[in-house]
Amino acid sequence: MTESVPNPLQSAAAQNILQKGYLPRIVTEAMKRLDADEKESTSASIEDEIEKIKNEKNLREEQLKTPNKDMRNIPIPEDDSELRDKISHMRSLLFCRNCTNQKPIYVIKACGHRMCYSCIESLKSCVHCHSEIRGNKDTMLVKYGNAAMKEIA
Repeated sequence: MTESVPNPLQSAAAQNILQKGYLPRIVTEAMKRLDADEKESTSASIEDEIEKIKNEKNLREEQLKTPNKDMRNIPIPEDDSELRDKISHMRSLLFCRNCTNQKPIYVIKACGHRMCYSCIESLKSCVHCHSEIRGNKDTMLVKYGNAAMKEIA
């Protein structure tokens, strides 16, 4: 029986890099390169590998990071409640329901609310609707943005 390999983005080193705003696909690519070279994936080694990717592909720093990272700080006009509702809904799709800072890479199966790795690991129930979270069987890992982008489009 083969043991399932955990998602490399769940490691503490990867989470540190993701918190700096780097795209999950860039972090994953850097970690795959390190793994292929049989090097340890530490925060420093991942950042070094990302710098190599940037130079090899002739990318700008903003092409490696999540666009509009500070979208949650955009002021909402007081006089347009419909716009306020839409922006609030978009923020709830793009950021963790608990900490509102991280990308929501997990969905709670019972309620559909999205949370980041750090929050989902530390909570026993959904902060929004109080649905119970009993570990991996109650959550689902999703690619960041897919569900959010379909709902916004």
